[in-house]
Amino acid sequence: MVGKRLQALIEALPVTFLWSTSYILIKIGLRELNPIAFAAYRYTLASIVLITFTLTRYKSSRNLEIKQLLIFLVLGITGYFIAQGL
Repeated sequence: MVGKRLQALIEALPVTFLWSTSYILIKIGLRELNPIAFAAYRYTLASIVLITFTLTRYKSSRNLEIKQLLIFLVLGITGYFIAQGL
C-alpha cells in the first residue's frame, strides 16, 4: 500500500501536467474550433473521465437515484456550459 503522502504526490503530477499544458493546448485548439465548441469538448471529456473515476472508485455513487442524477446534470449544464458560453 502506498503512503498517503506519496499517493497525493502521484495524483498531483498529472494535474500539474494538465494545468501547465492547458494554455498551449488551448492556443492550438482555438485555431481549429470556435471557443464555445472547444469548451464543450473539454468539459465533455472531463465529465466522462470524472464520472468513470467516481463510479469505479466509490461504491456509494452507484446507488444514486435518477432524480439525483438529473439534478447533477442540470447543475453541470448551468454551472459550466452556460457560464462558459456567456
